[in-house]
Amino acid sequence: TLSTLWSGEEAGVDALVTSFDQRDIVAVRSMPGRPATTLIQHDAPESKLLALLSPQFPGEDVSLRSSTTDGDKVVFLVSSDRNPGQFYLYDAKARKASFLFGRMPWIKPQQMAHMEPISLKARDGLTLHGYLTRPIGKEEAKNLPLVVLVHGGPFGVWDNWDFDTDVQLLASRGYAVLQVNFRGSGGYGYEFMRAGYREWGGKMQDDLMQHGVVGLGMW
Repeated sequence: TLSTLWSGEEAGVDALVTSFDQRDIVAVRSMPGRPATTLIQHDAPESKLLALLSPQFPGEDVSLRSSTTDGDKVVFLVSSDRNPGQFYLYDAKARKASFLFGRMPWIKPQQMAHMEPISLKARDGLTLHGYLTRPIGKEEAKNLPLVVLVHGGPFGVWDNWDFDTDVQLLASRGYAVLQVNFRGSGGYGYEFMRAGYREWGGKMQDDLMQHGVVGLGMW
């Protein structure tokens, strides 16, 4: 008998979280706006560690990156839309996490802008997802100059909720930044990516231009 372990309504599988010995899958990571980790084996030591660590870093994403096969030592990453990332070492015997080093240590997260997940409707009714970043201190401002920042690919690539140097640079100069995961983007399942086939220069561009023009009047 088959049973469903995980099913994503908005987003597809972003990554699988393996056990310390790399022999099993304990959780699924996806990106329905912000990063989400869904535990499959709640009693697994890896799952218990994630449940222990995540509340210690509210508003940030905690991901296990490396470990000894017995889980005695675990390296994990803490990151967010405003934090490029900080690595920690967890000692299971001491039940203590120690800071190792940070990515871009010169970045001050409190001076970075928030990246807000958004949902949009395409002209043909297809639901699109993306992100809107407004300059710090102007989170509620309207009629800001807007930059539509388009990811590459065009197939199988997508914008994530994470620290983006281009987004932060533009926001620091007073621009609102709109990122649309147009049809054909990855991260939302095969059918969404397939919807972009033969639409390069067609509906892909409509997804971008429609909301870029609308955005000029809204943000």
